[in-house]
Amino acid sequence: FLENYHNDSLNIFLDESGFNLHLRRRQGLSPRGQIVQALVPTIRGTNVSLISAINKNEVILSKCITGSVNADIFKSFMIELVTKCELKFSNQKVNFF
Repeated sequence: FLENYHNDSLNIFLDESGFNLHLRRRQGLSPRGQIVQALVPTIRGTNVSLISAINKNEVILSKCITGSVNADIFKSFMIELVTKCELKFSNQKVNFF
């Protein structure tokens, strides 16, 4: 099984992560012995997704998308990744994980 994976630069790892861009403070400052009196507004932030493909040496392709990743976005990312890998690694077998 592992004999096909001897060249680490041909092993490409994919990952997708989602983030929400709204942050708010959960703590405040007040003089010793007094309770913090602070209003914290409700913030609705934007969701952002990051899709990346990396190998042992570098980031091969990375995309930041507003919203969540669906099948069409993932398919276009994979088409772009395979095209880039064909140019970069010319005729070598690339393993995606």
